[in-house]
Parts: sequence; structure tokens; C-alpha cells
Amino acid sequence: MRHYSLSQIFLALNKLLKKHRGWMLLFLLFCASGEAWGNQGETQVRWVDSFSAGTRPGKEGVPPGWALEGTPGPHSKILLRPEEGGYLALVSMSDSFGLRKEMAFDLADSPQLSWRWRVPRHPEGGDIRQKSKDDQAGQIYVIFGRFPLLLNYRAMGYIWDPAAPVGFSGISRTYSRMRYMVIRSGAVGGNGWIEETRELKTDYEKLFQEAPPPVAGVMLFLNTNLTGSLAECHYKNIFFSKPSRRVTPAGTMMSH
Repeated sequence: MRHYSLSQIFLALNKLLKKHRGWMLLFLLFCASGEAWGNQGETQVRWVDSFSAGTRPGKEGVPPGWALEGTPGPHSKILLRPEEGGYLALVSMSDSFGLRKEMAFDLADSPQLSWRWRVPRHPEGGDIRQKSKDDQAGQIYVIFGRFPLLLNYRAMGYIWDPAAPVGFSGISRTYSRMRYMVIRSGAVGGNGWIEETRELKTDYEKLFQEAPPPVAGVMLFLNTNLTGSLAECHYKNIFFSKPSRRVTPAGTMMSH
């Protein structure tokens, strides 16, 4: 992806990994995790954030539990909206910034990532295939790492691009350890929410041709610095999960 935004993401990853070398090593040794768990029907859920209306309704600024990466310009916003049960709105104008949240768990414990998002406005002229126009409103990254983390981290991005076709994937032009795939393109879904669920192991192995390390965090990003335009993306209900299994009367295992 683009040089400017990926430089910011790379610095953010290094901050995350340097800060947590100790506890990540313990995690790798003991497979410990302190993240919040819940249940949705037959599915075990590890929440990243729901951005529910009760969190900080109508408040501007970084949501609790997240850290800011980059410097939003004077016309950009990070806003928790109370409508529709609550959601996070990120607005970018001629800049590049994002949010990160640190986590630590083995992917086998929560192999799926789900979230809801919509893009009311895409960067005008943005196209991930062109270095000079590489701006997107919708970007969600899963960070992976194994010891030693500064040498062995990986970042996998799911992109909603203004123009590139669904299925387009690539390697960062700057950092080979960061790879991405376009899963939404252009103005789809109108103003409605689109729900995604990804099988992380499958996607990771497709992009990196190796087994995935433990999860180290999640990042949300948006960029408009190259096109000098305005863009907006909304998120809600981001969580990792592991569908439970039940035994049918015939003894066949079925997943939900």
C-alpha cells in the first residue's frame, strides 16, 4: 500500500511490539489471554469493541481502550455516534491517521473476525493499485507476532477500496511483512451496514504462505493525504469468535 500511510502503520506496529515484548513472550509460552469474552448464541466471542451508545455517546476523541496513530488534521474527526445503537465514525480530510488496540491470543482460540462497516464517502479518485492515488476510507488490520516480535510481526489488512476490484491483493510497497486484500469496492450497500466475517487462518495462509502467529492487535486506518480529498468510514461490533460445535443425534459434529 502507500508509502506515507504504511510508514505510519509500521511505526505504530513497532510501538505496540516494543511496548509488549515481555507479556507477549509470556503469552507465547503459556497461551494466556486477558481479553473480554462473551457469547452470541452458539458462538464464543472475544470483543474488540462494539462502540455501543453507552460507551461515550456523542463524544469526540479516541475511544476508551484505543490509541491514536498519526495526527488528524483540523477538519478530521474521531466520533462515537449514539444513533443506531452506537458506532465509531472516522472522518479524514487530506491526512492519514488511525486507531490501534492491543490484544494477545492464539488464533486457534478465536479464528474468525467479524465487524460491521459502511463508507458514506470514499476518497475521490482513490485506487490502491496506483501509488499516487493510494487512499482508502475502510481499512482494518489484524496484527500478528511471534518471538522475537520486532523481527517476526505480520500485518494483514482488509480493504474497502474506491476502485480496485474485490479479490485484488498485494504486498506493501514498503514492508513485505504487511499484506492486504480488497474485500469491498466502490459504493456498495448504499448507506446501510455491511457485515463481514473472515476466516483469518485461511486469509493469512493465502497472503503469507505460512501458518499464522498469535494475534497481537487490531488497527483501523483511513487515508486521504494523496488525493487531498474527504472520506468517512463507520465501524461497529468488531469481535473475534470461535463457533461452538454440537453433536447431532447421529454423532456428527456440526458447527454454527
